[in-house]
Amino acid sequence: MFIAKNNDLIILAKDTRAELEEALKFMVYDTIEETEESYELINGQYVTQAEASEIRETEFKKSFFEVQGFGYYRKQPKGYQSAVESMNVLFNIANVTQGVQAGLIIFYQEPDFTNAEECTEEWLVQHQIVMPAMTLQEFMALYVAFMTAWNSEEHN
Repeated sequence: MFIAKNNDLIILAKDTRAELEEALKFMVYDTIEETEESYELINGQYVTQAEASEIRETEFKKSFFEVQGFGYYRKQPKGYQSAVESMNVLFNIANVTQGVQAGLIIFYQEPDFTNAEECTEEWLVQHQIVMPAMTLQEFMALYVAFMTAWNSEEHN
């Protein structure tokens, strides 16, 4: 991998020096150097693979939180103001019907943050965990785990 730098800012990365020089013909740069490190363009900046993984994990955890034993839940599910609001609606349904029907609760797998494809909405939806029908007792166990996780998340 070859990178072009302007001071400490990486402005371009290419696989070969020729590709980099061709792309840089009309750009101003300080140096071209060879590196063993791989770079990705994220939010308009080139970052190392390790930095890219950290950025993807941070972005994921802004939108999801983990409920032990179930997976990750959206902090703001579609149609709700918050995860708690969605779970409280399910709590009311469970109490009235003595359970929850299949497909009403969706959790997500934790993606591999080193793999950009796994951090896309499409991948998350394809690998979602749709909960089966639950009795009131099963739902209450989930509800307690959920509220514990939510409170832990909110107070950290």
